[in-house]
Amino acid sequence: MDEYKMQPIGHLQSVFKTKNGTPRQSGLANQGRALLRINKNVLNNPGHALENLEEFSHVWLIWVFHKNGQDAVKAKVAPPRLSGKRVGLFSTRSPHRPNPIGLSLARVEKIVDDTLYLLGVDMIDGTPILDVKPYIPIYDNPSQAKYELSSFVEHDLQDVEKDEIDNTNSTNEVNDKTEDPTSQKENYDSEDEADNLNAISKSFTRDSIEKRLQESSFTPGWIGDPEDDLQVSFTHRSLTDLQTIQISESQLVKDKAELKSIIREVLKSDPRSIYRKNRCSDRLYYTTVDNVHVTAWFDSRHDLMEVLALRNTTENEVS
Repeated sequence: MDEYKMQPIGHLQSVFKTKNGTPRQSGLANQGRALLRINKNVLNNPGHALENLEEFSHVWLIWVFHKNGQDAVKAKVAPPRLSGKRVGLFSTRSPHRPNPIGLSLARVEKIVDDTLYLLGVDMIDGTPILDVKPYIPIYDNPSQAKYELSSFVEHDLQDVEKDEIDNTNSTNEVNDKTEDPTSQKENYDSEDEADNLNAISKSFTRDSIEKRLQESSFTPGWIGDPEDDLQVSFTHRSLTDLQTIQISESQLVKDKAELKSIIREVLKSDPRSIYRKNRCSDRLYYTTVDNVHVTAWFDSRHDLMEVLALRNTTENEVS
């Protein structure tokens, strides 16, 4: 079997320090910040490689699940949203795959020299990044393709209808004239053209258009169902703790309001594993955002995640 050696172009600096609590998908925490500094050992002029990328709003990041360890890869897995039901591995985005490669869409915040600043990431601190590619809606987004198809076909139908009217008028004018070889030729060409246009219009009936548009993209109902989101609340103690949190210049989080927003987004999407959901539903839940340790608790009576306490982590602390 062929093997391919790859070298990371850089390692991500992320607000998410541990697997526990990191969003399962990009965009679930829109304020989840990260930065990628391109490795000079990979490219002689890393800043040059990022030129013009600020012309795109989003980028695809291809990366490695470097914290997977020796976990076995299974053909069927149980996504957290399915409460234990198993589906085929390749119908999911499980991190445990034959090749531990991840794909994420992130927003470009800014580019400074050799460093790319990102928002909405779902990767932990230190993630090896293999490649960066621009996100191009007309190629990557079926909804955008659907819009383009709809616009094109609507314009084409209007042209066909207009041409049919013009040709009908032209045919009537010809029939009113005294027939001669020239007029017969004009009449023949006009009718032939009208037949062709009728054939074209039939091939672009609105029913067929709608069918093509509906087939642009679809997913199972359990993917990203908003009804599965949890309510998130902050206790009086946690809000008091928030006021004492130290935000340093070395952190990626900009201020306390942004910190609170990220914590809410992380917990809303229910980051608990199947084991925690089934066996530890009333236990404490811990995660770390930037240098802030978060203690929360799940209230099963109200589908509520309650933030109990916040504190700055120590320099070498591991959650």
